[in-house]
Amino acid sequence: PPQQGDDKTFTILEDPREAKVDAVAKSLGLTRVGFIVSHPASTDFVLNSTEICNAAEQSLEATQGERDSPFVVVRVTLNEERNVIFEPYTLTPLCLDMVAEGAIEPMLDNPSHCSVVAPFQAIVEMKEEHVIDNDFFVKSVPIVNHTSKVAGGSTKFPRFNRQFAEAPSAASMRTALKGLGRNPNPASLAKALSDFHLLVYLSEVFNLGEGLEDICKWVAKYAYREDEQAAVNLENLQEGYRVLIMSMAGLD
Repeated sequence: PPQQGDDKTFTILEDPREAKVDAVAKSLGLTRVGFIVSHPASTDFVLNSTEICNAAEQSLEATQGERDSPFVVVRVTLNEERNVIFEPYTLTPLCLDMVAEGAIEPMLDNPSHCSVVAPFQAIVEMKEEHVIDNDFFVKSVPIVNHTSKVAGGSTKFPRFNRQFAEAPSAASMRTALKGLGRNPNPASLAKALSDFHLLVYLSEVFNLGEGLEDICKWVAKYAYREDEQAAVNLENLQEGYRVLIMSMAGLD
């Protein structure tokens, strides 16, 4: 989502595309399972209090309030060799309970701790505390290598809300589809459209309930399936949709 931030905190802004992004994800059979943050390499704590509180809110929203869910927080930072690393964590049920009740809030002047909001009280090691170490709120989880087909493979379509980077456009869509020709076969078209951000970009023309979900379901049926039978029995994308997509890319 769009956001503003600095080296200490960030604010998630209202996303005018949120409903369309959710519709694309649902049509692809996807569920929100995590929250990614870019974390400075120079800190001695895993996540700061702003990251923890925001991640907890995202987790509660995505899981309808579940306290024990597979929702993860991925910390992107640099190691001692200045290489990018990804570290996954989950939030403890205690953290989710306290955020859900409004019992804790971020501390910008002490980011390694969360502040307890009055009239709530916190007992840590048999003593009342007004701040809680963030370590009580996170636990690490194992990581497994995985390549998502939703990332688009070789399509390399630009991402939304990336400052100082190319934004999605008709030109980038043309680049993604230009090798297909004017009448691409269903398998090639489904693979070319399989990038999540490209499908969100289609919402510039295809509105909710007016083709966007149908296109996403067609892509999900043929681009993400593992079984060979799906590839054999390909059905063409509805002609009107295909013509509009190729027109958006300037390939009509």
